[in-house]
Amino acid sequence: MNIYQEFKSIVNKYSYREENIKKILNIFEGIGENQIISSDIIPNSLRIKEFLVLSDNIERALNIIHSKIREIQQDDLINSGSLFYFSQYGGSKTQFLNLVENETSLEFSNVITILFDDLYQINPINMFDKIFNQIIQLVSKIPKISEDKIRYNDFSTELRKYIGEIQVAIQQSNNLKQAEILVEKLRRIRNPELKVVLNELDELLHSTILVDSLDILNRVITLMQYCSNFGFVFLFLFDEVDLWLEKKEDELRFSNEFENISKLMKKVFEISDNRVNIFMVFACTDRVNFLLQTMQARFETTSPVASRLNRIYNPSNKILEPGNYGSKIERALINLSAFYHLANNRIEIDTEIIEKIIPKLSKNYNYLSRRIANSKMIGLLKNYTLLSQPIKLGLRNWKSNTQQCGNLLQTHLPSILNRLSIKFIRKDIFVDPNKSISRDKIDGYFVNYSLEDKEIKTFVEIKVSKAFKGDKAYQTLQFLQLNKEKELVLIVFSPITIDNLHKAINQYAENEGYEKSVYERLNIILIDNPLAFCAINGISRVSSDSSKLADFLDAFANWLEFFGDFSSQFREIKRKIGIDITKKVPRPEPTESGSDSTSIPELNPDEQTSVNLLSNLYHRRKFTPSGRMNKTTIQKFIDDQSLGIADLEKYLELMERVKIIEKITNAQVVFSADIINLTSIEELQKKSSNLFQRVRQNTGINSFV
Repeated sequence: MNIYQEFKSIVNKYSYREENIKKILNIFEGIGENQIISSDIIPNSLRIKEFLVLSDNIERALNIIHSKIREIQQDDLINSGSLFYFSQYGGSKTQFLNLVENETSLEFSNVITILFDDLYQINPINMFDKIFNQIIQLVSKIPKISEDKIRYNDFSTELRKYIGEIQVAIQQSNNLKQAEILVEKLRRIRNPELKVVLNELDELLHSTILVDSLDILNRVITLMQYCSNFGFVFLFLFDEVDLWLEKKEDELRFSNEFENISKLMKKVFEISDNRVNIFMVFACTDRVNFLLQTMQARFETTSPVASRLNRIYNPSNKILEPGNYGSKIERALINLSAFYHLANNRIEIDTEIIEKIIPKLSKNYNYLSRRIANSKMIGLLKNYTLLSQPIKLGLRNWKSNTQQCGNLLQTHLPSILNRLSIKFIRKDIFVDPNKSISRDKIDGYFVNYSLEDKEIKTFVEIKVSKAFKGDKAYQTLQFLQLNKEKELVLIVFSPITIDNLHKAINQYAENEGYEKSVYERLNIILIDNPLAFCAINGISRVSSDSSKLADFLDAFANWLEFFGDFSSQFREIKRKIGIDITKKVPRPEPTESGSDSTSIPELNPDEQTSVNLLSNLYHRRKFTPSGRMNKTTIQKFIDDQSLGIADLEKYLELMERVKIIEKITNAQVVFSADIINLTSIEELQKKSSNLFQRVRQNTGINSFV
């Protein structure tokens, strides 16, 4: 893929659509009044899918829906169907439903689509309004009706009759409800004669047949049945299906909100029994699929509506959409870069930088939800545009200004790392505590905390070099030689591989006669990509303005983290030297029966970080009895404990995937009771580790072909 050409192509295509692009970019970023791309915010000449990167499974789901609609249109024996669309939190389920609505309106002239954003929209008056608004527009587009004048007149006359009856019923229902409200207000007046009249009026009202929602729904279904006889198909799109179900102990049941309209929902699920042409799409997380598969037998006996939902679910088409960009994340970055360029007065974006971002993005974010990936990509674009000039100058000049670069990094590293939830104290510390052998100094120390909340110092030396040589480690080795029990972290900013760095230091140490036990206590954080740190030169221009300085440090910290993986290296060192709550444990020797069933499974770094956060929250008793926690509370805890977790949303999502977290919203998370009620930290670590391993190894119950 030629990134420059693709970028220019998108810019040229939408060069006169800046206002629309601004709204769309806000949606991807998760800000503004709109949270999804809908037909309302794009010109009629454009399609929603033009602004999205569709996965193969999204395309497949869309094709299935349209294929099934055609079957319903063409086969008299088929009048209904359904599809369950499963995706993770942040996987754009609502966006998918709006895509379906938009594409269906462009593909078919006789499909009436009703999108229910939540349970509160599932009511007959809302259904009627949406049917009424669409059918008036669609009738003239159907040749079967519009080209036959007699047929058109007959259809229109009968249609008006059905519509009129529903409108009268709705008005009657509204009038009676309003009358009851007025009677209750008048009862407050202390007048005996008036009370007698009010009682008579109340009896009259209650003797009148109140048109309830079920009666109105029956009339709407009759209208749908009539339209179906003329080739119309109804497409019902249900969002937020997760809110329909809840698990209490070992029981699956409907939520209270669903129970309040259960009779109505049963009627909705039974619409196809009335010879109505209808296709239903249910959008939810894979949690719903898991619950319905594992608890179906008992659930379907709890109520008639539960039984009916199971009858819909079992034969349904099912699509599991991972909710991430996968291999198409490169395309997503190019799109967002072009949109960002247009939405920000055509701000310059160097496509060579996009090329450098792609490998790291593909490695670390292609498996995460689109919501998180979009946020990261837009964040990087913002960081880049703020740092672009310092990056250009830095890449060109940093090798000839390593001393200045090093001084700036030393000075500002505490503020930078604080933004990565790492506490670093910049302080000159003598290599020799007694100052008798050497007066050399190292640069400071990290602050961590023991399980007893005691402060632990891990000493730090910082080196910036265009070509690192072993003698650069002189002060660090000297410090370790003179401080036998101490560990030290050497932070190296240099374009060298980690193997060559270790080789250079080890060779120098051996040549200088240092014992192996000395340099075994040397831990290294290597930032080998100058792109990660060269922009530090730009800090001098903003240092006099506190607001601009804060913005610069925010951008630089994010840029350093993305290209340098600083926090992950920091966390690994904590595990290695034994000051982490989840120490790195070597694999146990296999037993005759296979493996040690009591051992904690081996985890990848992201999983290990998730277990680390979980363990710290558990140990310091931060979980609430309900398991509900604000994200801001968790982030403050991470900062206070110097856990070095710079991307909280990423780890919350990973825990949600394995059911450690039951629910995530914009502001809160709900941890599983099965986790927070465990009796020891060892049990928690083992159980959570097993959950990660199980999901990684076995995706059978949650996958479809």
